[in-house]
Amino acid sequence: MAFPYIHRVFRFVLCVALFFFIGVCASSADPVKKPENKAKITNLARLLKSMDSLTAAMEDKNRRLVGPEGQGREQTIRAEISELQKKYEALEKNFNDLASEVNYDAIVNPEKSKGFNWNEELREILGPLIREVQRATSKPREIEKHRSDIEAYDFQLQNIERAMGHVMSLMDTSASQPRLKEKLTESLAMWESRRNDVETLKSISNLQLEKIRQETESLAQAVQKIPSLFFKSHGRNLLLSLLALGFAVYGFYRLFHLIRRHSPFHKDEKSLYSRAFDLGYTVISCLLSLIVVLAVLYFCSDWVLLSIAILFLFGIAWTSKESVPRIWNQARLILNLGPVREGELVVYNGIPYKVASINMYTLLYNPAIPSARIRLPITDLETMRSRPVDVNEPWFPSRVGDFVLIEGDMERVGRVVAQTPETVLIEFAGGAKLSTSTANYLAAPPLNLSSGFRIRQLFNFDYADQSRVTRDIPPAVKTAVEDVLSLEGFAERLLGLRVDFKQAASSSLDIEISADFVGDAAMEYIHIKRVIQRACVEVCSLNNWNIPFNQLTVHMSGKH
Repeated sequence: MAFPYIHRVFRFVLCVALFFFIGVCASSADPVKKPENKAKITNLARLLKSMDSLTAAMEDKNRRLVGPEGQGREQTIRAEISELQKKYEALEKNFNDLASEVNYDAIVNPEKSKGFNWNEELREILGPLIREVQRATSKPREIEKHRSDIEAYDFQLQNIERAMGHVMSLMDTSASQPRLKEKLTESLAMWESRRNDVETLKSISNLQLEKIRQETESLAQAVQKIPSLFFKSHGRNLLLSLLALGFAVYGFYRLFHLIRRHSPFHKDEKSLYSRAFDLGYTVISCLLSLIVVLAVLYFCSDWVLLSIAILFLFGIAWTSKESVPRIWNQARLILNLGPVREGELVVYNGIPYKVASINMYTLLYNPAIPSARIRLPITDLETMRSRPVDVNEPWFPSRVGDFVLIEGDMERVGRVVAQTPETVLIEFAGGAKLSTSTANYLAAPPLNLSSGFRIRQLFNFDYADQSRVTRDIPPAVKTAVEDVLSLEGFAERLLGLRVDFKQAASSSLDIEISADFVGDAAMEYIHIKRVIQRACVEVCSLNNWNIPFNQLTVHMSGKH
């Protein structure tokens, strides 16, 4: 939120500075006021007087130099004349700057930018690439140079016009001093000469810029020449190097399969020797393929592409120096010496998987989930750990077609229709289907009924039947349950039935009915529980046994 405010302040300050600059320029372009001109004329007169004194002193020194007084003192007199000449030039520069209010040296001798000082070894590598870039960008840079020169000439002309205006204004007020007016006339002539030079240079730059623009091709012409330019030099060499790279990779690939077919190391593909050979062959083939590319560029004498390729490889090597420990760990994994090994079990996203193969992409699969075949990059295996697979390893709680019991607010039995590493689909009686995530399915957890199951039911008897609940009632209840299950068609799927007295509760005497069934009866799980309860009620009614209900017993004190 603060950035827009900063931008507004910056624009305001810029506008104020711009108006201030325009005002200063406008005020400086106006005729100089009389008091300021008089002060300048006074100072200029003083400078001119000093210059005349220095001129007289130099003339005197020159006379002494050629006269008898200078014999034997020539070197000293020449040094004095040189010193007086430097002072005179400094005073003359100050005179011109004060009269024109413009720094003459800054216009005549502009400061040139210094070039870069490249290291010799780096220049040998980057030299062709830099020259190619310079050649490709020569025309835009030349256009930009002429534009910059024209802008500089315009700026110089503005300053020269301003300087000439100041000098002319001083000449109008110095008519009473012929010597000063003569010197100002010389200064004005000097500025007029400089203006003519700058206008000439500006005209030449404009002509050169217009010539470059006329020689510049249109976009359609440039696009049409791209194929010819591409196949003329670097494009052809690049295509040849890519073709050589493709043939090299294909040749090493075919050779690798031929070696695997006849090599004694690959009789056991899971052995350490086989893995070490494969890894070493891959590294060597990659290095040789890169050497082939560099050799093609070398024999084509394409130093530009060769420099780019070397810089590219150097950049890869430089950025990979911190990845050496990681590469070493990945090499250990490929050699089957790391924390994850082929044929062992790993847990990924909460699901156990068997490691089928380890390579740049590792294959994991789960025998209980047909679609659970996952390819993982080898980087994902660095944080995993594997263990040997047990003979009776539980890969998943269920398989497709199994019946499972889902417990929650209510018990429900359904058939697993589909299961994937992400989703499990369960179909219930009546055709209703439930789709749940595999994580929630495993967290439930489901009770698999397909291999057989046991139903336990409690039934309560009144304390009035206390004498019969341990001996007479259990056999009678067992017989009644067997008869009802037989009538319902469950006799053949019943594996065993047991009725026992379980406990004496606070308001009832409880017996437990335990019935074991085969997995085929799993879909009738809820119905069987209801059938057992019905059989117990019927036997109670037949024998006039009371079914208790919750009671509240109040013990009264003897005083009452």
